[in-house]
Amino acid sequence: MSGVEFEENMKKLLEQKKWKVETTPLTRDEGIDLIARRDDDIGVETTLYIQCKNHATPVGVDAIRALNGAMSKDATNTRGVVVCPSGFSNYAINFAKDRGIALWDRHYLFELSR
Repeated sequence: MSGVEFEENMKKLLEQKKWKVETTPLTRDEGIDLIARRDDDIGVETTLYIQCKNHATPVGVDAIRALNGAMSKDATNTRGVVVCPSGFSNYAINFAKDRGIALWDRHYLFELSR
């Protein structure tokens, strides 16, 4: 599956979960591939900034850094997410944890698709 196909697959999966999802322009995404929004039960909007990586090996810290740098630090109710079915390096996991960025691997994607 190409990178664009993977992004489209993620978009459809999130839309099935009632997220409103937009894709970013390929040439200017600056680390953000998808932006997903949804209101919670009391009407507060949550926004996910998502970087999709369909790599054969675990993703390193560079993808997490790119997403972290692209996200607005002033926004409230936002969360960064990096998606890679192959998982993440230990350094990437620690870096993401320290910055509140969620990491979705194949196990999380399986649960999400149920």
